[in-house]
Amino acid sequence: MRLYALFGITTPETTLSFQSLSPQEQQKFASIAGNPKIPKIFIMSRVLEGFRVLGKNFLSAYKQNGSENSYFFRVEGEKVPLRGYGRVIVVSILVHDYDCVGNSGGNMGYIFRSESKYAEIVKIDPGEALSFAEDMTGVPELANPPTKREARIGTYQSPLQYSQLKPNDQKEFIQAAREILEMPDAKIIDVFQDFLGLDKRFGTILNALLRRKEELLSAFSPEVRTLIMNQIAKLKTQKAEELMTTWGKSMDPSLLVEEEPKEQIGLILQNARLEAFRFVHAGPEEPKFFQVPQKNRHFVEESRYYHRPKGVLASKAESLDAPLLAVLDLVNQT
Repeated sequence: MRLYALFGITTPETTLSFQSLSPQEQQKFASIAGNPKIPKIFIMSRVLEGFRVLGKNFLSAYKQNGSENSYFFRVEGEKVPLRGYGRVIVVSILVHDYDCVGNSGGNMGYIFRSESKYAEIVKIDPGEALSFAEDMTGVPELANPPTKREARIGTYQSPLQYSQLKPNDQKEFIQAAREILEMPDAKIIDVFQDFLGLDKRFGTILNALLRRKEELLSAFSPEVRTLIMNQIAKLKTQKAEELMTTWGKSMDPSLLVEEEPKEQIGLILQNARLEAFRFVHAGPEEPKFFQVPQKNRHFVEESRYYHRPKGVLASKAESLDAPLLAVLDLVNQT
């Protein structure tokens, strides 16, 4: 649940609690709960006011919701768009939650935000996520490598392809994927920190999750790269528009060679990291590109080209400072 929340998805507040089983529960879980009379650890969840599950008809209705850019609910007599579905889907692929919506639509729901007039996705019960330490060879139909570009939304439901998402949900999906790219591994490791010493399987899960993060970003690298390049172009356009206001006016020349803003540098680094993931996880049939440094045609390699400017300047030695001539001598010697 903390991983869903880490990537900006609304989740209920939860805590662990020792609770005794009722007589009915003791009988129901006797075969799998060890001694049913001993208190067990339960995940307790705070009630979310106004929460409603998506319901068993959601999955079919979503795919049949016409050509609209978003999925819409009827809430309190109003038609309101669903927000956050694309984001929760990409995170479900990351954590391999193969029952993220649930066969009955009960593992996910929404809250109506009346002030903004939209329905916000809420994720509950991620019980099938992070199954990396389990032997899944007996259920290959639940395997979902990111290269398939689809989400497993229920154990008995057909997968949801990325191409089947509504246009606005696709935008959410890719924006969230870029945030996953931007997220340092240290923050993901921090989620597991309290559990790594309890059981070695947590270490297995963490390592598999970090590897899956790279595979996910590699699988959706074309869309994420397009988003990054569009954002870089937007920053450059903003800078150009700022400089246009100074045309015909006296200005500080240093503004023309100002360093790239930190936000743009961050985007360039993200693009480089994305390409590295794509390169590492690309299949044998996918092209791999190598950037070879090109010779700078404008670089003067021969020292004789320095003689002419030095000679001109030396003829006016009386008006030149000695340090300048010293620098020219040093250049000639290199």
